[in-house]
Order: sequence, then structure tokens, then C-alpha cells
Amino acid sequence: MSGDSAGSLNAAGIILVLLFTCILLWKFGKDPIEPRRLAIGILSGLVCAVVCTFGGCTHACGAGIPISQWFVPSLCAGLLIATVDRASVRRSATVVITVCGTVLCYHFVELVHEPGCTGSPTWEMKVCADINNVELNRVRDLLRSRGAGDATTYPAGWLDERPLVDLVPDGGRAGLHGRTVAISLFWHSWFTGLYHKQTRHNLRIWYPGGTLLQAVDLLEFRQPPESVAAA
Repeated sequence: MSGDSAGSLNAAGIILVLLFTCILLWKFGKDPIEPRRLAIGILSGLVCAVVCTFGGCTHACGAGIPISQWFVPSLCAGLLIATVDRASVRRSATVVITVCGTVLCYHFVELVHEPGCTGSPTWEMKVCADINNVELNRVRDLLRSRGAGDATTYPAGWLDERPLVDLVPDGGRAGLHGRTVAISLFWHSWFTGLYHKQTRHNLRIWYPGGTLLQAVDLLEFRQPPESVAAA
């Protein structure tokens, strides 16, 4: 399933929780709300939030936090506890909504670890930049080691093309191409917090010319003109 389809499924789940709550409030809700029931409803909503959070929200990276996925079910559970008179309806609905919230949170966490989806565009940009820096520094170290015994002046050009690519050991050539990440909106991004992510390996290392020791600190990832035109 694509990121857009799976994200739409998550959005549909949030909407269904809202519709389910509205129907129950319309059919079984009462007015006015007693202060004691309101306090119980708020407490129940907090309990639901804790269950949803620890049941499906926790993960070790910064790819995003499912806010709507726990907030909406928690709010709905609190409203039902505070306003629905019939105990059996109140309890059953709260259990159903809490389970739904946990599943929605878990689904969000699964989605943001898929290739085409993220919950934090800023974090994805940072990760991309960090990976590029690691690869660039690794290539710099390789060329710096070679430059200690090589005073040849080399022309400017792309480091993955001959004759410059011959300066890089085979084990270091995987780092000659950097990446960019493009973020765009799904129709539901404004309330699910899910965004479309596309990673492209479209950066190349530019060698500015000169000896290896002169050029090594001036190496940089650039986007070739043909990549810019294709984008």
C-alpha cells in the first residue's frame, strides 16, 4: 500500500472516531453536564491519552509524533464519559475509542518509518544533511590520505567521473553520490501530521581543482544541471 493510501486510511480512522462520537452524543447525550461527570470525563480522557501514547506512540527517532491520533480519541472518550447517561453505552464506547486511538497511533508510527512517508519534514531534512556530511567527510579523509604522497594538480570536475574517480578507492565510491529529500502534502496532512517524502540520490561531489591537499576541504555536494532540469 502506498504512503498516500495508507495515510488516507489513518485519516479515515480519525474521522470515523469523530463520527462515532457525534452519533452517540446525539442519541444518548444529556444537557446540562454535571460538574462531577465533567471531572470524570476529563480524567477518563487523560487515561485514554496515556493508553494511546504508550500503546502505540513511542519510538526512538524524530520522524514524528501522532498528535491527532491520540488527542481526538482522548477528547471523544472524555466527552462520552461526561455526557452519556447510559453506563453500558458509555463504557463500551470508551473501550472502542481507546482501542481505535492506540491502533491509529501505532499505524502512524509504522507509516513514518516507511520510505514514502514522514511525520516531521524538518527531521527528515536534518537526517539527509547529516548523512551527506558523513559521506563527504569520509571521501575527504580518503583523499587527504592519498594527497600526502601525491602533489599532482588535477582539473576541476565531478569526482565520480574519470580521471578523478580513479583517485577514490573502490570502497569509498559509494559515498560519491549524496541525497536530497522532497516533502509534499497529502490531502490529510493538516490533521494527520503525515507528509509525502521522496528521497533522490541526485547530488554529486564537485572537485574544485588543484592538488588533493588543496582541494580536499573545498569538496562539496552539488546538484548537476541535468538533475535540476529533470526536477
